[in-house]
Parts: sequence; structure tokens; C-alpha cells
Amino acid sequence: MKTWIFAGLATKSDVTLYISKILANTGFKVLLVDATEYERYRYSIDAIYLPQWITEFEGFDVACGFTNIKQISDYLSGTGEEISHYDFIICDVEKTGFLTKEEWMSASARVWVTTYSRQDLERGKTWIYKLQESLQVEELPSFYRLWTQIIDTKIDQYAWDYYSDSPIQFHGTPVSIYWDEIDTALQLENEHIKRLHVKPLSRQYKKSLALLLELLTGWTSVESRKALSLTERKRA
Repeated sequence: MKTWIFAGLATKSDVTLYISKILANTGFKVLLVDATEYERYRYSIDAIYLPQWITEFEGFDVACGFTNIKQISDYLSGTGEEISHYDFIICDVEKTGFLTKEEWMSASARVWVTTYSRQDLERGKTWIYKLQESLQVEELPSFYRLWTQIIDTKIDQYAWDYYSDSPIQFHGTPVSIYWDEIDTALQLENEHIKRLHVKPLSRQYKKSLALLLELLTGWTSVESRKALSLTERKRA
């Protein structure tokens, strides 16, 4: 079982949903955990009016309303399932106390997600210090860096250097997801029809998803493209 943590206050549900679907269609058992402040994933799948729930969506499971991983494990045990049965647990984390220090440190991958928005950058830096205080460490474990909703701009270097004076370290090759009107329209359509179509995504977005998968899984470019093509053809 591998745990991937997508951290930060920038909206990243589109990325985690697409990644979860690609992994699921490749044959892996995936649990996507909503640890966002306002439970964003309730708006992407059929509404479930329960304080805590786990439901299947597009071939993978989504957990919402929980306050920590242990609650999820206990919930699954009550249904006769074990959390260890999942190949991947993907956590979209905005709540700094959702994961324990051990869970942060032992994760297979940690991904810091932000946009170029000044609000996201500044709120993100504050969040980093809160996480450091919560974990009681001098320096946070290393993260991959994912830029999302990117457009061509002249502030690239300013944004890239923004966290240089904070207690977060980055490794690996940064991945940037450039958005255009096709990707924006598809995200809105997916939310309203409660589906997750991948094929209409822009070529650039698909390329970025493939790069992210290669970074996190160790797949080759051929393997990542094959997984994307399978997802485009296969209906959940």
C-alpha cells in the first residue's frame, strides 16, 4: 500500500480525481481521501447526506467527512474491509492535523500543490508554518512540486522562489499543469454531470498528468501514456 499526500490550500481535486481514475483503470485499488476544509469532493460526486462515508466513483473509492486516517480504517473494518487492501491511498490534505507525524514522514510521496495566485502563495506559506508547528519539526520532509492552473506569465521565477525562505524542501522535477478553456469547461461539466471524462482534456494537460504519474510511480513515459490511453477508452 502506497500513500500519496497532495498538500496545500490550492484547489487540486481535478488532478487527484484524474490520477485516481487512471490508476483504477490500470487495475489498482484506489482510495481518494478528502481532507479539505470544505469537503470539496461532495460537489464532484453524487451527494451523500451522511457525516462520514466511503463510496465508489468512477472505479475508485472516495472517503469524505473523516477527521483522520484511523477513522477511515475503523469505518472500513466495520464493513468487513481493511484499509491495507488498497494499493494506493491518495490524500488531498488542507487540514494540517489530519495526518500524524508518522503518516507524513512515511508517505510514499508528498506533493506540494499551488498556483501562481498571490493569495495561494501567501496562504500556502502560512499553512507550511502551521504544518511545521503541528509536526514539531525544524524542517518538513521533502515534497515534489506541482504547479496547477498555470498560464504564461512573467512572474515564473518569482513564484518558483517564493518558498525558498520557508521550512519546506523540494525534490524531483517540478510539474506544471497549464490550463486552457477546454480544461476549465471540462472540469465544470464533470462536476455537474457527476462523471469524470478524461478524453476531452487538452493535450498539454494530459502530458502533465503523464509526467506526474512517472514522477510518483516510476513508470516510463510509454507506461504512463498507455495508462492514459486505456483510461480514455475505458468507461468506469
